[in-house]
Amino acid sequence: VITLNVPTASATNRGALSSADWSKFNNATLGSFGASFDGMGSVVLVNTKTYFRMQKAGTITEWSIVAEGTSPTATFDVWKIASGTALPTVANTIFGTKPALATGNAITSTTLTGWTTTFAANDIFAVNVDACSAATKLQLLIKVIYS
Repeated sequence: VITLNVPTASATNRGALSSADWSKFNNATLGSFGASFDGMGSVVLVNTKTYFRMQKAGTITEWSIVAEGTSPTATFDVWKIASGTALPTVANTIFGTKPALATGNAITSTTLTGWTTTFAANDIFAVNVDACSAATKLQLLIKVIYS
């Protein structure tokens, strides 16, 4: 008889998944949310925003920006408020370090420094263009794992 003692995996230890972690992993759904802005041939205006309500709860894992234009730059802010009748404002930002495009036409990052990465079902979000230069079309895409 050979007995193997495999530890439960954690952030610092390799090992087997616990039953709870396996269920969470096995039932996870990958998805994304975001916003696209079209300047209709002109540079996208700063403080342009859009609002939407999330259907499910989840956790943010990554972000990306794509911009059309010659040497475009852009910075976004995302605001979140619990379900209700109010819209989120800048006071409800979920970011520490805001996602920004400084060179090229596309960027992707998993760096979420200072972000509030979790959200509940029915939370209301706003995506705001904080800064924009030379971009006639912009898209912010945020990848998530829905719980």
